[in-house]
Amino acid sequence: MSVASISSWKIGPGRRGKFIDLLATARRFHERHGGNVRSSNNSVAADSADIVEYWIEHDDFQAYRRFPQPLAEDAVYKPWSGEITGPNGTAHVIGARHLRSVE
Repeated sequence: MSVASISSWKIGPGRRGKFIDLLATARRFHERHGGNVRSSNNSVAADSADIVEYWIEHDDFQAYRRFPQPLAEDAVYKPWSGEITGPNGTAHVIGARHLRSVE
């Protein structure tokens, strides 16, 4: 039964390119530590245009539970996370949820 963490990000004005670069780095971190990553950009205009959905999926609940520890110990991850979400970050989280498959 897979488990996914999904975050919705609103990109700051003029920050799209930097955010996409940071997302590519995030993918490498998350996949190196066991997550399966996918992301999508809303294709609707207006307020939804700069919202990106970022998924980190795990094969099962045990893999999901093991995921945060090695990520927290990654010496490069913490400074990187400040770039994306810190006071001068490129985007901010507008929603987060967890899904568990029911197969």
